[in-house]
Amino acid sequence: DAATRLREVPPGRLSPGLYQAARRFLDQEQVEAGLALVEWTAAQDPDSARAHAELGQAHFVYGERATAVRHLEAAVRLRPEDAVLRARLEAARTYRTG
Repeated sequence: DAATRLREVPPGRLSPGLYQAARRFLDQEQVEAGLALVEWTAAQDPDSARAHAELGQAHFVYGERATAVRHLEAAVRLRPEDAVLRARLEAARTYRTG
């Protein structure tokens, strides 16, 4: 089945389609489903900057700013040359509600 095949994927080889599926859930305001998928993919590849960036974005959308910042910091540590990640981190750090 699909879950078994996913468990057999080597770390670092997860399909970008998984992130796209998670993004679709988030875009459709199905935050819990999107967050669960992103968390699963990140657990499979914890050294992936993309996984941390997607987790950061998902937690930010879900309103969990501190967790979002933590994951975005990890993404920047893993890919410090990425200006987009640095900008997302700064935006999450300085975001004000209300």
